[in-house]
Amino acid sequence: MRLKRIAGTVAALGLAAAGVVGTAGTASAAVIGGCTHTYHSYYGAEYYICDSGTNHVYWVVGNGNATTDERFYVVVHDNCGNTNKFNWNDITQSTYNNTGYWMACNIDYAYIYPTEASRGQDGPTLWAI
Repeated sequence: MRLKRIAGTVAALGLAAAGVVGTAGTASAAVIGGCTHTYHSYYGAEYYICDSGTNHVYWVVGNGNATTDERFYVVVHDNCGNTNKFNWNDITQSTYNNTGYWMACNIDYAYIYPTEASRGQDGPTLWAI
């Protein structure tokens, strides 16, 4: 099981390097277990994502400094092959800003990123692996 987790981590890092870096002028940041640092979107929303080390992932989006309603996306994948996707607007649907999700199996990887209609992706993709 540990080898599968390591293989999943390597695969997720490969995805980060191949599919996210350079997308719409943004970069990516990753953390293995625990929480990423807090980052800011182009329009001022603060956000981070955390991997509990088991089957729970959670995220925090702070819109106190945001100047426009941005859409946030979260993707969570577990070691059993299950994937869940979430998206919401950080101001008009703010009840989703500070929440999480329990997966059936341990988290393989999860990521969060913001978008805005006129800019596309407008902040770095944050990976919890």
